Amino acid sequence: MANVLDYDFNKIGYRVSANPKISAINDSSIAFLSDLNNNGTVDSVKYFTRVTSGIRYLVRRTTISSVKESQVVINNFVVQGYDTLNNPTSTLSIIKSVDVQVVINNNSFRSDTTDNFGSYYRRRYFIHNH
Repeated sequence: MANVLDYDFNKIGYRVSANPKISAINDSSIAFLSDLNNNGTVDSVKYFTRVTSGIRYLVRRTTISSVKESQVVINNFVVQGYDTLNNPTSTLSIIKSVDVQVVINNNSFRSDTTDNFGSYYRRRYFIHNH
């Protein structure tokens, strides 16, 4: 999952002339534009959380060729935009970087909680063409 996140978020705004590159953001979702597969066509990418039967998922939706959606079980997903002075912001036109945090409990389906281990992913990404 980290490889997909890293690939997508590294390409925010890549080969996109429209502004803003990020079309929506809040603390648990983000939508942005990018030429993900480098074919000259701007793709829409959205990450958001969904709870189904008490299980939280991180959902990735793209428009490469057609609308495609995939999801993975998570504990938490947080995204935050920052301006050029590193101040937190949700104003789309001034976002210059995005901080992404994901917590995954690898033992989500275990009933024995004595040795639960998980993964924590956090990275700052800078917007292309800004």
